Amino acid sequence: MSNVESLFKQANLITKKYEDHFKKPLPEQILGWWDPLNIELHPDELKKGIKNMETDINAAIASNTPIEALPDKEWDKFIF
Repeated sequence: MSNVESLFKQANLITKKYEDHFKKPLPEQILGWWDPLNIELHPDELKKGIKNMETDINAAIASNTPIEALPDKEWDKFIF
C-alpha cells in the first residue's frame, strides 16, 4: 500500500467517525483539507490535510456542530 493510499484509508476512518456521530454523510460541498490535483506529487500536503481534517472533525463532534456545506450559489463560483 502506498503512502497516499494509507493516508486515504485514514481519511476514510475519520469520515466514518463523523458520519457515525452525526448519522449523516460528511458534506461534499466543502472546501477540503487538500488539493486533490496535487496529492500524488505532494503527499506531505495530504498528510497535513488529514491532520487538519481530523482536528476539524473532532472539534465538530466535541461541540456537536455538524460541518455545513457551502450553498450552491457559493459552490458554483469555484473552478476545479
